[in-house]
Amino acid sequence: MTTETWTPDSSLSPQDKLIDQNFLKTIAEKLEENGHLDISCMVTPQEKEKNRTMMQLSEKEWTPTLENISNSNIIALIKFFTLAEKEFSGWQGNEKSPVIYLAKALRRRGETLDKDLLHWIKANSDNKFLPYGPL
Repeated sequence: MTTETWTPDSSLSPQDKLIDQNFLKTIAEKLEENGHLDISCMVTPQEKEKNRTMMQLSEKEWTPTLENISNSNIIALIKFFTLAEKEFSGWQGNEKSPVIYLAKALRRRGETLDKDLLHWIKANSDNKFLPYGPL
């Protein structure tokens, strides 16, 4: 785990509210191809800086992006964001974690998180809101 400083800004600019679909696709493909979960080597420091605002976006901002992502990519991204929240400084999403929106997107498609994935999320996260958000 690396230690960096980051001051959260509650007023994100419109540019900060953009979700880099290429970044998501690349991460999902790397996880699906390699199967390993060492995410620290998947993301450059520049990508960490550029993309950490995704962790504070609302479901409304995530929903259009998730419409074009396959179920297998969504599952890979659930794993990535679960680990990123714990491993990357400034990537804490808490009740706004993308994992919550990804899991909801699967449910809207009639898919559910299997028991193994649910256990994996709980074992690899300190976020009490994962995977389904505040109850």
